[in-house]
Amino acid sequence: MSWDPSIAATTCPGSIWCIGWSPCSRFIAISFSTGTEVHLLDAVTLKRLKSSKHPHHPTDLLTFSPESRSLIWFSYEPNAFTSWDLQTGVRAGEIPTDEPLLHPLSVTYSGCGTMVGVLFKDRHNDGGASTINIYDLLSRTLIYRHPIEGRSVNTIWRHGDCVQFAIVGPGSITVWEVGFSSQLPPTQVESLPTPNNFDNSIGFLFHPTPPRLASEGPGQTVAVWDARYSKLLLNSMDIGRPTKGMSFSTDGHLFACEGGQGIYLWKESPTGYIPHRKLVPSGTGLKNSAQFFSPNGQSTVTTGGTSLQLWRTTDSSSSTSSVPVRDPRGIRRFIIRFSPDGLLAAVTRERDDTAIVFDLKSGATRLTVDTGATICALGVARNTIAVVVRNGEVVTWNLPTGVHVLSARAGRSDSVRTTRLGRWIASPRCVLGAAAISPGLNYVAAETGSWYYIHDGSTGVCLGQVRSYYSSSWFTADGRELWFLGSERCTGWAIVRDGESDVIELEPLDRSVDPSGGFPWQSPHGCQVTNDWWVLNSTGKRLLWLPPHWRFEEIPYWRSEEIHRVWSGRFLALLHAELPEVVVLELLEE
Repeated sequence: MSWDPSIAATTCPGSIWCIGWSPCSRFIAISFSTGTEVHLLDAVTLKRLKSSKHPHHPTDLLTFSPESRSLIWFSYEPNAFTSWDLQTGVRAGEIPTDEPLLHPLSVTYSGCGTMVGVLFKDRHNDGGASTINIYDLLSRTLIYRHPIEGRSVNTIWRHGDCVQFAIVGPGSITVWEVGFSSQLPPTQVESLPTPNNFDNSIGFLFHPTPPRLASEGPGQTVAVWDARYSKLLLNSMDIGRPTKGMSFSTDGHLFACEGGQGIYLWKESPTGYIPHRKLVPSGTGLKNSAQFFSPNGQSTVTTGGTSLQLWRTTDSSSSTSSVPVRDPRGIRRFIIRFSPDGLLAAVTRERDDTAIVFDLKSGATRLTVDTGATICALGVARNTIAVVVRNGEVVTWNLPTGVHVLSARAGRSDSVRTTRLGRWIASPRCVLGAAAISPGLNYVAAETGSWYYIHDGSTGVCLGQVRSYYSSSWFTADGRELWFLGSERCTGWAIVRDGESDVIELEPLDRSVDPSGGFPWQSPHGCQVTNDWWVLNSTGKRLLWLPPHWRFEEIPYWRSEEIHRVWSGRFLALLHAELPEVVVLELLEE
């Protein structure tokens, strides 16, 4: 879907424990917090390709060989590495590590692919003892053990025929290296300065080329430092909560960390790292979440409980809609109304004075109207748009025809009728709150104080009233019911018109009765949204996967006023108060 960075999603049989990308960026390996299976997934569709069972419980370290042919992972009791040949599907055997008190954090292969270096750290103390072990994959034996003095960063990498790692000290970070086949102790390669406040950080991530040092500070801070030129590239203090994970892309141009509301992505620019995207994984939350960039930097994968999601990190022509933006006037909800014949829709934003009518089939704008006043409600028919404005007027325009059928504009002087609602003739200074127009433009419901007043749409005569403490209202498609939306429930009233007078009565409907035609956020054709955000048709076939910005709980009232979902026939409107546009989709089946 080009309108959102999400590429694919899947639900796994258990809570995801570990993720590993293949160097070719074509495969993803995952293990689980329970069970002994490791799955190999396609990195485009997330379809499972193969699986293998470990004789023991695997830990959170999965590493592909340089040519993406095999995979190794670590287990406790016994402490060993297991190798899995991905082409044959055969486990090639175990390599005992003999490090019962240490935890493996990082693995790097030698250039020839016959040796691996493994960074071990104390399982219970981040500042405790560390060691780098070199193993021969052919003989499955430990070759050398190199103790590390100091606070090492949790990542090692290959540089030529050597293993390199970083030590963080007061005011500096030093890079060390040791040869894969050398008995000599590690030697220092270079020393790079760090800011003084990095000394109080609770976690580090180092990227060697270009040299970038990321830190998780106390509280809610994350920072990235250019170690080569002593320059602070990022200092974010508003990510929702202390971070739980950080990641650089292979080239260092993208940086990600986890905050309280999702995964935050930054992109490198001449002035430092600037906000690029915010990803919100689905699932049971971010408690066990992690994020890893693909080696080619074009995508990233996130986890949340048992869910796994794949995201596009590269720019696209429509990627601006995936980043929420704050309006200078604050959060302002969208208002959208569909014509009864299902051909047109009208949309505006709260406190705006312009509205747009567009064709649902082509998406082309039919008419843009400028009311010159704050809009409270919209109504659109085949040839007409009606707008209720804050001072109690209903302004009506005819839609253009002929050569001016597309992208026409109109102001108040172009309207065909302006009607003042009768309730407000005696009090011209009174302003409206919420309002609604019936689909046939026959009735207008307008709220002030704790009352809703029902008016004739063409004359403005007040026909009836009902006491209400609700935040918004809408008419059913047949125009015979008026419903009010509250914080905990919806209440409906049947519109009964006296045949001998213009007065109508509103008869309360039983609370167990749903609106005729259903609620606006429910599909009239039996479509439904599953817990993992798939839109299903009436037979259960998957039609669409909803991106995170347009998700909310399936409950009979709005859980969040910032996120809306409105159905009309086969059309689904997605409205997010912090996004610049409304998205309207037509769901078709092949």
